[in-house]
Amino acid sequence: MEIENKIKDMLESEVEKLGRNMTVEEKIREMLEGPVREVGVRIDSINLEKEDNNLYLRIVIDRDEIIDIDKCVEVTNIINPILDREDPIKESYTLDVSTKEKGR
Repeated sequence: MEIENKIKDMLESEVEKLGRNMTVEEKIREMLEGPVREVGVRIDSINLEKEDNNLYLRIVIDRDEIIDIDKCVEVTNIINPILDREDPIKESYTLDVSTKEKGR
C-alpha cells in the first residue's frame, strides 16, 4: 500500500510538471479539441502572435468537407465561451478563427 501511494505521488508530480511546461497554445488546443470535434471539425493549428501592439489568437480549423461561413461561425461560438471561462490568456487579444485552404 505504501509503495502504491509513493508511485501515485510520483506520477501526480510528473503530470504537474508536464502541465507547467505546456505552451499556451497546447493548453488551448487541449481545452478546445473535444468540443470542436463534436461538430465534425478538427483544429489544424493554434498560434498566439503579436503584431505591432496587438495580440492575436489564430485558430485554423479543417475537416474533409468544405467549411462554409456558417460552420466557421458555429465553431467560433463554441470556442469563445470556453476561452472566456478558462481565461488561458491574461492579456487582451483578438480571436481569429479561419479555415485551412484546400489548395484547389
